Amino acid sequence: MPDQIPARCVIVGCGMVAQEYMATLTAHPDLVRVTACADLDPERARVFADRHDLTPVTVEEAVEGMAGDLIVILTPPHTHLALAERAVTAGVAVYLEKPLGDDAAAGQRLLDRARAQGVAVGCAPDTVLAPPARLAAQLIEQGVLGTVTSASATLVGPGPESWHPTPQTLYAEGVGPLRDMGPYYLSMLVHLLGPVSTVHGSAQHHRTPRHTLGGESFPAQSPTHVNSLLSFASGASATLTVGWDGSVSATPHLEIRGTDATLALPDPNFHHGTLRLRHSWREPWKELHPPAADPPPGRGIGVLATTRRLTTPHPPWESAELALHVLHLIEAIEHAATREPCPVPAHTR
Repeated sequence: MPDQIPARCVIVGCGMVAQEYMATLTAHPDLVRVTACADLDPERARVFADRHDLTPVTVEEAVEGMAGDLIVILTPPHTHLALAERAVTAGVAVYLEKPLGDDAAAGQRLLDRARAQGVAVGCAPDTVLAPPARLAAQLIEQGVLGTVTSASATLVGPGPESWHPTPQTLYAEGVGPLRDMGPYYLSMLVHLLGPVSTVHGSAQHHRTPRHTLGGESFPAQSPTHVNSLLSFASGASATLTVGWDGSVSATPHLEIRGTDATLALPDPNFHHGTLRLRHSWREPWKELHPPAADPPPGRGIGVLATTRRLTTPHPPWESAELALHVLHLIEAIEHAATREPCPVPAHTR
């Protein structure tokens, strides 16, 4: 652990999202200094290093703490937990892009080891730290909505092949819209409403094969449309719909309903947007604009939050615990889609 900040940070995984992280992290030189990068493809790491004036290192050097105080893991999800465990074992703080991993039991072992060794672990999505989420949490805590009774979360669209250069990876077995986009919606729901106790689920394959922007066809190996009913420990319930088989939807990305008012939130995949509040059908929707931040928040603000905790004797675990609960939820939804409703392990806040 460093004695002071800015901490030295190493990017591990130099794909598309790494560019967004760099934009955020370089805007906060007082907290973090990105000094090196690594990738499972060394040539990709070299190109990224040249672009951002970093030192290219091997993945082994990064996870063993030879290049920095904190590693940011942006590699494919199935590699997250193995890399993070190696780093934690070496005493290196870790921040992971969502999801935490592909196995909740392994995720629990990682967090247990991190606690035992006093190593900080953080995990995306960090949109729960952004101004729209803070304002929504404030309104709920102040009782503006009354008693929250239900919610809905919806992502329906044509799929990432409409913009992603290599969408095949997002349709591979064990990925799909639930594991790729679900963490944004589930994290926000749990952040605002508390832990989920049970789920029901259904999953379908619709459009397959799919086609890249260049016209290449490929199979969809994971369900392309998932519905779930979530029962929260608080007594509230929510529906979750994530699918890549539609063209467009007018349903709000997130809607929280209470006995006194309804709150519509912007897309939880992003760090900005306007909220809408309505008290009854007699009144129009009222737009609520969160306070502006300078510099504007973006992907990577969770890294900054983790960096601030590096010098504390007992780092908090909020984002990692939330990510683990979300991973349990994803597994439970997948299980419930073909079996009886599945109980979810308790989440401690």
